[in-house]
Amino acid sequence: MSRFNDLHQGRPAALGMLHFGDAPDSGYTNQGRGRGESVWVNNEYDRPHMSLLFHGLTGQRHLLDSSLVCARHWLDVDFCHHHPDPLIDGGLKIHTAHHGTGGVVPSHEWTEGLLDYWCLTGRAEGLEAAESIGCNIMRHMELPRMRTPGAAAVREGGWALRAMIGLHLATGGEPWRVEAERLTHMFLDWHDEFGALLAPYTSHTMPRVPFMISITVNSLARFRLIEANERVDRLIVSVVDDLVEHTLGPDGITFYKELPSLNRTSPTPHFLEALTHAFHVTGDRTYLKIAARQFAALTANPVDGRGGAKFVDSGGAVVAGTGGGRSFADSYSSVILFAAAATREGLLDWYQYPYADAMLSSSSRERPG
Repeated sequence: MSRFNDLHQGRPAALGMLHFGDAPDSGYTNQGRGRGESVWVNNEYDRPHMSLLFHGLTGQRHLLDSSLVCARHWLDVDFCHHHPDPLIDGGLKIHTAHHGTGGVVPSHEWTEGLLDYWCLTGRAEGLEAAESIGCNIMRHMELPRMRTPGAAAVREGGWALRAMIGLHLATGGEPWRVEAERLTHMFLDWHDEFGALLAPYTSHTMPRVPFMISITVNSLARFRLIEANERVDRLIVSVVDDLVEHTLGPDGITFYKELPSLNRTSPTPHFLEALTHAFHVTGDRTYLKIAARQFAALTANPVDGRGGAKFVDSGGAVVAGTGGGRSFADSYSSVILFAAAATREGLLDWYQYPYADAMLSSSSRERPG
């Protein structure tokens, strides 16, 4: 828990009406995605939802505050209230300079954090924005390339599926369920056609991208909350088996992407979660053992704290810290799902909190009568 607290608190803090509740990401910025300007993550990977889940586990009030503030930022800044282009109108902007200069794509739109906001505050704008985002996603998924297996990045439909499931579970709305079922069947057809969830990355290749494929597997696993489906169970296991066979390096860790220039060791929490779902479907502890190696790699390095003096970026934002803006939300739920399963199986006994013995000694000490 201390590691996740460090990840959560280590995100750069930003002040100002447009920036409070969001953070820039040094990785995106240094890649030049903002053309010299700070790139704001726009709370990608659903930081509002992940912060609330962490609050539910720990009871720490600051995490509840974080969830509400980040959702409020979405509503006030990153959510597109009106645009003449229906593929932008009512959607959530992707990570970008100045929050609103980027486009809208299903792989960077989330609904669960806004639904949490609605449930926590009773403010209908949270529900309205979540449903608007859901409708925007459905418009995107009506495009021919989005409906054709193997024609678009696999995570586009993967994140779309998660958004639909979240909306259906929160509202009971039938259109969300219908779209979730359609997307699920599209992935079944996709796998039948290619033998794996292969997707285009360049104009002439369809490589495996472990984190993108794993994101889709994890959404398929959430479909099991709506409906028990043996074909979906088999799909989850088959896709994970394919990743194990084709994307692990000599060290047992996934590579970044299946291209020569990008074939470098890159453990991803999303694969950690996908392996956990394969374990839940099959009961085979081998998946958790493979995941434990990924977990060790993910937690090997210390978390960089926020640190540093405040500075004003080129856009006038007052920022404290220069680290990553998305590490917590990117990993929290995946690692927790794995840890819950692995701990019960005795596979994390080696991973000790450094002061565990002192805590046990203190708790067992006799209290004065």
